[in-house]
Amino acid sequence: MNCSKAIKNMSAYLDTELHDLERGQLEAHLIGCPACFQRLEELRALQTFFQPPLQNKAPADFAASVMGQINGQQSGSWFMKPCLVRFAEVITILLVISLGAVSGGILTKIMMPEEARITMVAGFSPETFESLPADSLARSYLNITEVRP
Repeated sequence: MNCSKAIKNMSAYLDTELHDLERGQLEAHLIGCPACFQRLEELRALQTFFQPPLQNKAPADFAASVMGQINGQQSGSWFMKPCLVRFAEVITILLVISLGAVSGGILTKIMMPEEARITMVAGFSPETFESLPADSLARSYLNITEVRP
């Protein structure tokens, strides 16, 4: 067997797919050819690199044990989580509204000259604000920014 044919048969040899005659010829060639033997060792190392790792099996009661631990941990705190989430949502909404109202008042004072603010506020008629419900967001904004007719 020549080197070219030996190289072509190396993968089949490693996969144990060669017939006895071809396997014998390849092994005889490998004994006498150090270059082909080195190539076979490199292919063997590469093949072991790509083999899947050994898989360990979990004990039979593993899933039941994990689920039992999960259920045990959740039982103590299931009531508090929704309350804390709702509380955090309310606080966040209030902070956003407060920041918007305060920044609107600050921007109005900074961006508009004093005489323009007086003219703007004087232009509001009391009827404009009477139609706003007392608990509306617009009425709250006007109360916080101190815009009065």
